[in-house]
Amino acid sequence: MEMNKLIKQKAINNLKFNHEEVLKLVVANKGNLLWFNKFVNGHKDFTETPFDFSKVKFVISKDKKHDLENGLMLYNLFKDLDLTTLTDERFWVTLLFSKGYEYMIKRWGLKDAKILKYHWFYYSNQRRSITYHGIARLFWRVKVTIDPYFEKDPLHLTRFAFNKQEVVKNSMFRNFMFHENTRLGYLDAMVELSKFKKVTVDDIYLATKLMTKLASASLLDSFDRNQIKKLLLSELADYL
Repeated sequence: MEMNKLIKQKAINNLKFNHEEVLKLVVANKGNLLWFNKFVNGHKDFTETPFDFSKVKFVISKDKKHDLENGLMLYNLFKDLDLTTLTDERFWVTLLFSKGYEYMIKRWGLKDAKILKYHWFYYSNQRRSITYHGIARLFWRVKVTIDPYFEKDPLHLTRFAFNKQEVVKNSMFRNFMFHENTRLGYLDAMVELSKFKKVTVDDIYLATKLMTKLASASLLDSFDRNQIKKLLLSELADYL
């Protein structure tokens, strides 16, 4: 694939619709992309793009130990792009097939077609899908956890979120994660909670449920980051 071409949505939809057949071809072709031409119609299925994918270089690993490193690489390359681009399925699927193909096969494996459905393409709305897409998730996990107010270590929340991935996975698509003070207050509370107990998936689910409840009542806009942290910890104390 050429680095200055973006896969059109029509071609992506064809890949998604035939994801079970695509899996068989990926396995049969042992890592090369010769099969790809079967699903694209030459230049008609691509459009010009100003994005430069040539500098993307993944650390190839079959587990999550390099997720943070790869996420920071993507964030540093693409952090200045607009949100429309950064939530566009075409952007991430093109990146997958141009520079992330080997990484995705190694990191996620090829056990069944559900891996392609959920991690190679968008399976649902944009917010939920960027939480699951194998490459988009890395970028967005860094983007929503960077702490610009902690100059000594702006990645302190980021490292926590990558070590406890459910913290962002189960909240990324919720409205409160797209507002800085509520997002950082939530993450602060999760970090503080982890100092006293092992944070479980149930804890995270309860915290996101409480945040969503507060957001629906339009209460979060009236609190700053520290107030949200204290409020959430106080609410959680009644349940934990």
